[in-house]
Amino acid sequence: MEKFKIAILTKSNKRRRNGQYGCCIAGITEDGEWIRLVADKDGDSLPENIEIQVWQVVLAYGERAPLTYQTENVVLDHFDLVDDHINKYIRNLQQITEVGIFGNTSNRLSQEEMCEAKGTLRWIKVQNLEIYWNEHNSCRVLFDYNGNYFEGISMTDPKQYTNKGSSPKQIGEAHIVVSLPDSPAFNKFVAAIFPSKRNS
Repeated sequence: MEKFKIAILTKSNKRRRNGQYGCCIAGITEDGEWIRLVADKDGDSLPENIEIQVWQVVLAYGERAPLTYQTENVVLDHFDLVDDHINKYIRNLQQITEVGIFGNTSNRLSQEEMCEAKGTLRWIKVQNLEIYWNEHNSCRVLFDYNGNYFEGISMTDPKQYTNKGSSPKQIGEAHIVVSLPDSPAFNKFVAAIFPSKRNS
């Protein structure tokens, strides 16, 4: 069993295989490596009531269990909270130079692009971020990033949901965590949103 000191950056909504609500939890180590905490070697999400929150630092004990695409997975055995400042972790976050997000400027990746992507999590700074509900009652975001416009990407950050039928929520500048699933279709989704006023 290994131990991983992780600054938590996402706790997003994700159904468990048993149909119950769960959560996808991910963060970065002191060296800037992404780690996704999962319930088992097949990558099932963790229970919704697990006492880990975004912006905490935890010492997680578990075993690496990389999937074909989600190579960051670690099966969580147990964890302890750590008194540490998260900003130093973000400063060490490994930056990836690429076109768009995960190597393209569309909302999804082909299987070939997925095989070439360097991991399935990104921390990026975007402009003109807006949260809205589409005609299918699905929560979505639009934003500008490095001269490219993205619209219709799913959003799974429970703290940023708005009421269905409400007016779009204007965020503006923000840091976001973008993630990818472990199987087709490889649609990008926004797992966490941090408005810039919190990061300043």
